[in-house]
Amino acid sequence: MTITVKIGEAKTHLSRLLSRVETGEDVIIQRGHEPIAKLSRIRRAKNVEKAIAEIRAGRDQFKLAPISADEIVAWKNEGRRVSLVVDASLLASWLLPDKKAPETEALLSRVTIEPPLAPDLLRHELRSLVLTAVRRGRVSDQFPAWAFRRFAELMIQNAGSGDDNAVLELAMTHNLSTYDASYLALSRHRELPLATLDRRLAKAARREHVEILGPEER
Repeated sequence: MTITVKIGEAKTHLSRLLSRVETGEDVIIQRGHEPIAKLSRIRRAKNVEKAIAEIRAGRDQFKLAPISADEIVAWKNEGRRVSLVVDASLLASWLLPDKKAPETEALLSRVTIEPPLAPDLLRHELRSLVLTAVRRGRVSDQFPAWAFRRFAELMIQNAGSGDDNAVLELAMTHNLSTYDASYLALSRHRELPLATLDRRLAKAARREHVEILGPEER
């Protein structure tokens, strides 16, 4: 059913008109004798309604034991566990040919269980490393596309740019670049081990009582 009202009536009786819309009626609003707007109920897509009905009807058939809200939250957070901070040198050792070592391969296997964490500059540093490898003729022109597909599949969590003061303090204290200091600041803040091939960064991390993983952990 469709009803027609003037603008003034629509302003005065909007709540009542919306109640009628909720029951399925349409409301045409006119200025003078010219229709200018229409109020209609938002109708949910049939496939969504069907999906909801199937969820309600079918979910109990899979039940083996009760599940509490606390368990759901715990399971959600299990998927977010982070085991280590990874820097660009370690990431490159996973992707570049001839850089494999038992220590780095062991860390790569660990990624399947607990995703690593890194500052947002990791992607930029990887771009630079890949470009250098191509320019120096160490890898083919097809390597970059392959490398960045694999990088995306590793699901490395982006920790953002970090705390400016912490990064600058570590850079000045240990004579590091702000890039390297960003990884160290993240490890220190999150109390996570740092995976790196960079000896200078590893040395600074030890001074900050941050655990080192990879070939430099010795």
